[in-house]
Amino acid sequence: MVLDAVNARLHKNALVRNTTLKEKSILDVSVSFSKVSNSVMRQDKSLTCWASAALKVDPNVTQLLSSENLKYSLVAQQIVADYLPSSAVNLTENNEDSLSFAGFQYDVFANDDGTLKEVDFDAHDRSSYAIYGIAWFNENAKIIKNEMIKNAFSEAKEDFTRADDNINTLYSALPELIQHNLRGEMRNWIKQKDRKCGKVELLATADISLTEKTKIYRCQTEMTAMQIERLTE
Repeated sequence: MVLDAVNARLHKNALVRNTTLKEKSILDVSVSFSKVSNSVMRQDKSLTCWASAALKVDPNVTQLLSSENLKYSLVAQQIVADYLPSSAVNLTENNEDSLSFAGFQYDVFANDDGTLKEVDFDAHDRSSYAIYGIAWFNENAKIIKNEMIKNAFSEAKEDFTRADDNINTLYSALPELIQHNLRGEMRNWIKQKDRKCGKVELLATADISLTEKTKIYRCQTEMTAMQIERLTE
């Protein structure tokens, strides 16, 4: 009964922060408690308790939170900073993803007859913040994933264009004799680059995902950077 009251209070605190989410999204974030301990009841019939709280996390959200591409969504980064600063997701004994918080503290107040009067804890407790954060990602996971993919692709394309311009500028600035001597080597390098990475020229028409196109651009950029380094040694 006490933990049910704590659970309800946590979700209530999370709802107070809500301005955009469906109420159900917040209430649906599952919270479980373990390692519960308490102190001796005080004269005012209250006692302080401690527990570990674990929030169930959808695998799709886990993937987003652990992705290096999270940097490609500014709004997602802000939600993590504001609500999920400790966003390391762990597996529970049931192999479910969870966000755990040790040392969650709350006070229990009893009536004169020993029945539960109320529970109380810090309204800014990180567990209630995390409930809102997880609920936000549950609602927006698909949108954020698509945003990350698009922005990662745009960056990869821009990086490739910049690197390609740099190597062309470098080659064009070389004396004609050196250009002539390097011409065969440069042709072979382009062929090797295309074999390893895929041809950039085909990306405009190729029926492949943005994620695959991003990999091609990044590979091309990496090999171009290596060639620039070799040419400037």
